[in-house]
Amino acid sequence: MLRLAITLSLLFSLTSLANEPAVPPTSPAPPPTTMTTTMTTTTTTTAAEADALAIVNKALLRPLRERDARSSMMSRARVAPMERRARMTDAAPRLDGKGDAFFAFAFDERHGRFDDVDAVDGRWQKDTFVGCVYPATEKLYIKRGDRYVPASTMLGKKPVKVPDHTCVPDATRQATATTTTMTTPAG
Repeated sequence: MLRLAITLSLLFSLTSLANEPAVPPTSPAPPPTTMTTTMTTTTTTTAAEADALAIVNKALLRPLRERDARSSMMSRARVAPMERRARMTDAAPRLDGKGDAFFAFAFDERHGRFDDVDAVDGRWQKDTFVGCVYPATEKLYIKRGDRYVPASTMLGKKPVKVPDHTCVPDATRQATATTTTMTTPAG
């Protein structure tokens, strides 16, 4: 008898759901239950600076965004930022001790959901990490303490030793840095 009552109640509930009106297509989507990380960049002024920023976006911002999308909200790890943006801190390339041209960059992050975010600055944490990019070789380095390490360490790769001249401007070569033309491989 109990089985019959359960079966009938299940049958009537299914038929009543079938007769429910469909949700209109103009209804707003439900709010997301997981955090998403978006990527934004600031405007650039020179072509070389734009090329360097494109390298940073391709080699570091996108992989970080993809890794953060796979992370669980229930993990004990640090919560990923809601948004990251890359800023080039150099308008012109600088030369290191070996004579290679590089640009310095910085990442800003925004954590949490804020409705009152100011369009210009908002609640961004400035310079959460800084680094440099060599456009000719498309190599990126980030600063950890007082040393630079390959940016791939942020993605879980093992750090390797980098030369001491990496990302350190050479004062004697700076006069020629602004006249050096930079070419980057197409791709």
